[in-house]
Amino acid sequence: GTDGKPLNLSGKTAKAQVRTDPGNSTLIQEMTTSIDSNTGTITFSITAPNTLKMKTGHYYYDVCSIENVDGVNHVIYYIGGKFDVLPSVTKAVS
Repeated sequence: GTDGKPLNLSGKTAKAQVRTDPGNSTLIQEMTTSIDSNTGTITFSITAPNTLKMKTGHYYYDVCSIENVDGVNHVIYYIGGKFDVLPSVTKAVS
């Protein structure tokens, strides 16, 4: 948490997604997530084959947990950001 103490993630399910724009409904990638409730950490990643499928461009991601309160699912935002997929710039030297 913001106070330096581990987050209580017991009973929560993590979700992490990539989109070309935060408001875009088209999902580019669903990341693999895992929660360690002992340390209060969420690990997220994209597999190598799915990374290769991503086209050059700008992307946004976030990592959230889903918490069910009184039968209603709530998305709790933890972190997010932007990253770029660049074309290859290194060329073979002959």
